[in-house]
Amino acid sequence: MGRLDRSPHRLLAATLLCAAILALTAPAATAAGPPKGRFVVGDSIALSASDELQHLDYAVNAKVGRQFGPGVWIVRHEAELGSLPRRVIVHLGTNGSIDPDDCDRLVAAAGPARRVFLVTIKVPRSWELPNNETLRACASRSQKVHVIRWWSKSHAHPEWFADDGYHPNADGQRVFARYVDRQVDAVLAGLRARGAR
Repeated sequence: MGRLDRSPHRLLAATLLCAAILALTAPAATAAGPPKGRFVVGDSIALSASDELQHLDYAVNAKVGRQFGPGVWIVRHEAELGSLPRRVIVHLGTNGSIDPDDCDRLVAAAGPARRVFLVTIKVPRSWELPNNETLRACASRSQKVHVIRWWSKSHAHPEWFADDGYHPNADGQRVFARYVDRQVDAVLAGLRARGAR
């Protein structure tokens, strides 16, 4: 009978012990910072190059027709889960205008422990120029944000694109992935040379 009386106390003690262990280990995980790696959030342009990007060890979350706003939610969600890597590459804006506040919200969602790389867009639409200006202005407001100039790299190379002029063909997909990767590497090398992270 005495053993039965003590079993609820044992259960309570075990529960409290587990809670204490979780409480002690959670701050340690947070203190370690975000995981290493590179994460692309994008639209159909990034989706078309996802195999090439994954071959270069990028995680890719891309979807046809995605606007910039949902990208904010994705970055925030991944950051809250603790699964958002230190390097966040964003290719959004092909499908409509970018709200400058959304760009600032995405940067804030990524947090100060990560670097954000905003890729300029190439799309024959009225919002191409204003969106690229928005991306550059957004990057200028934070030392943790950098611009990858895909428009400058690609606009004189129609042979990299399908007939619509902005979705990369097989050659363009390879160029896009390698260009993004080289640009991220170049920024990080420059930061290391200056002793920054």
